[in-house]
Amino acid sequence: MNPAMSSSLISDSTLLMSLIIFSCHQLSEGIGRLQKLVEFHLSNNQIQGLMPASIGDLRNLQYLDLSQNMISGAIPESFGNLTVLQHFNGAENYVSGKLPETIGNLVHLQDLDLSQNAISGKLPESFGNLSQLQYLSMQGNGITGGLPEHVGKLSSLLELDLCNNNINRTLPKGMGNLCKLRTLDLTSNMISGGIDDLVDGLSICNKGLETLNLGNNKLNGTVPENIGKLFEMIKLNLSSNSLMGVLTESHFASLVSLQFLDLSYNSLQLNVSENWKPPFECLVIRMCSIKVGPVFPTWIKTQTGLSDLCLSDAGISGNIPAWFGYLSSSFGYVLNLSNNNMEGRLPTLKNYTFHRIDLSSNRFEGPLPELDPSFLLVIYLNNNSFSGSIPSYFANATYIQVFSVSVNHINGSIPSFFCNLTTLKLLDISNNDMSGGLPNCWNSASALEIINLSDNNFIGKIPNGLVSLTNLRSLHLRNNDFSGDLPLSLKMAKKLVTLDISKNKLSGSIPIWIGENLSSLIVLCLRSNLFHGIIPAQLAKLSSLQILDLAQNNLSGCIPHSFGDFKAMVVTKPHSMVVFVLYFECCRTFFPLFQ
Repeated sequence: MNPAMSSSLISDSTLLMSLIIFSCHQLSEGIGRLQKLVEFHLSNNQIQGLMPASIGDLRNLQYLDLSQNMISGAIPESFGNLTVLQHFNGAENYVSGKLPETIGNLVHLQDLDLSQNAISGKLPESFGNLSQLQYLSMQGNGITGGLPEHVGKLSSLLELDLCNNNINRTLPKGMGNLCKLRTLDLTSNMISGGIDDLVDGLSICNKGLETLNLGNNKLNGTVPENIGKLFEMIKLNLSSNSLMGVLTESHFASLVSLQFLDLSYNSLQLNVSENWKPPFECLVIRMCSIKVGPVFPTWIKTQTGLSDLCLSDAGISGNIPAWFGYLSSSFGYVLNLSNNNMEGRLPTLKNYTFHRIDLSSNRFEGPLPELDPSFLLVIYLNNNSFSGSIPSYFANATYIQVFSVSVNHINGSIPSFFCNLTTLKLLDISNNDMSGGLPNCWNSASALEIINLSDNNFIGKIPNGLVSLTNLRSLHLRNNDFSGDLPLSLKMAKKLVTLDISKNKLSGSIPIWIGENLSSLIVLCLRSNLFHGIIPAQLAKLSSLQILDLAQNNLSGCIPHSFGDFKAMVVTKPHSMVVFVLYFECCRTFFPLFQ
């Protein structure tokens, strides 16, 4: 609808009570003439520009939906004239600035959704006047300051979502009085202080809170025992704060409805009896960096519906019990047991259909686990003592994106099926006992971005296909027995940022085209090879280069004058100049690089 059509429509529609408009591009000041309008639906158009002040003339308006447009600027003060408005959805626009204090005049407002905008500043104190407000969502804005004390007066509130803002200070004491509250989401702010008043207040309400999301803030103090009285709680997220202390069985005593529990990344310790049977059966339990050890917790055995378990850095030693292999058959399981001191052979894990599995940084041994690879996306088995070859069943991991088994004792050659895993982005087999030549079947359209084959016993020439991958950003072949010239096809890897082929037996001259084609390079390590001849002056064209290591080769001649142009290697500060890294140890003559 063009502006002319909008004007005509408005002049002929002053008695309209409900209006739904499609393909409208602008709100004109004439909109204020629709004074009989009760419902106004404008969602999912391409409306641009400011919200006109005349919108405040729509004094009979009860329902207004402006969501999913491109409206910008601040909400006008006149918006407070819409005193009978009950529902306002302005989500997913570019609304900015502070909310007007006059918003407190909307005493009949029940639903307010301004999520995914650019609203800034503090919430106005007048929010406390919105006694009929049931749903408030302003997530994904730039709201600052603390929550108004008068938030505790919003006695009808069922859902409060202010996640992903910059809200700070402590929680208002009155929030514990919001007994109708079912969902509270303040995730990803900068809220500090404790949660005792909030939890203690809500724990004596007749109606129970179902969702409490306070993750990724600056909360401190202890977790109050009364949290265990929130018997209707379904989702509890206190992750990534500075909470401390000991959690006992009392903290979970009446959480019979709990399905999602995330206490990760706090200074908490779980102290429950060996025979504890939690009142809940969760789908998700995340206790990353929470001390639940010293052994694998037996109460996990009661969680037969689990699909996501994180016990990383949890102070666990010993073996994974055999019963864990038969605990669940959930589709798309996510398992993280990394950074513990677990050891021994793994139990069978064939019953799980993993999406992600991370067993890194333990002391597991034996062959790599036998898994159902059908929907595997990410596998981290690095920093263990696994041995044997890479199992052939990984050929069926057709969705895999990350394969990391570095720092183990894996032997054999690299299977050619890796060439067919077109979704693979990271391949890390470094620091193992692998040998033989590399397969030469790589597809240039592969998604591979990072390849690390360092510290093995690979031999032969570097395959053309491996270095011509168009998405390749980081290639590490350090400390093997590769020989021959650098393949010309490396010119195709124009996104390459890191190239480390040091400590091999590569020979020939350093190609001129490195400086002309690999313009994104930041790190270039050719140390300890058999390169000979002069250093190409064209390397100075690598304007982003910060590390250049050509040491311990058979290079001759002088360092090119053009190397003084390596500006990325220099950080200038008052009265100082710092050279990042520049290794040569290879030339018979030398002159200053930076003058």
